[in-house]
Amino acid sequence: MKNRLFIIGAGGFGRQLESYLELLPSQKKDWELKGYIDDNPNALDGKGSDYEVLGNIDDFGFKKDDFALVAIADIDAKIKIVETLRGKVKFFTLVAVGTLIGKNVTLGEGTIICPGAKIGSNVTIGEFGLVNLDTIVGHDSVIGKNCSIMPHVDIGGGTNIGDNIFMGTKATVSPRLTVVNDTHLGVGAVVIKNIVESGTYFGNPARRML
Repeated sequence: MKNRLFIIGAGGFGRQLESYLELLPSQKKDWELKGYIDDNPNALDGKGSDYEVLGNIDDFGFKKDDFALVAIADIDAKIKIVETLRGKVKFFTLVAVGTLIGKNVTLGEGTIICPGAKIGSNVTIGEFGLVNLDTIVGHDSVIGKNCSIMPHVDIGGGTNIGDNIFMGTKATVSPRLTVVNDTHLGVGAVVIKNIVESGTYFGNPARRML
């Protein structure tokens, strides 16, 4: 009997992951997607999903063998949901069809790698990382936990990315740099030197704004 899988979050990203799950080879599926868990019972109204919102995070009757795929990019919301569900379910790690993963890559529990992403060799990505569409992570890089990296980001080889990092679409981090914990890189930000103070950075070169 296959374990149940639930997508946590019925927004656009959750529905995107629904499509990725359907493309995985059937012989690799030791689970069965059952539907969504979301605090908004009407989250799928008018949307093109084949599934339903089955309940909310706090009250749903999870079993310990259930899988949960956390479809949340917002860092604070993701951390809160993971803390709520930890110990109640198994967290699902998704590597979508159409990714390119090098040798000796370590992916933490609950990580999501989207189609078109290219992960170089000897990369480590911490738990609940998100690497979105067509993003490149260079060889020998380390990415901490709870990071959300949006589409078309370019992370150079040998970089050290801290915990709880958000990188907006088309952000760039030059090779062998460090980005400290709890940093937000805005859309198109270009990092050309180490970021040693947490905050929100925009521009080319990236400058701290908040």
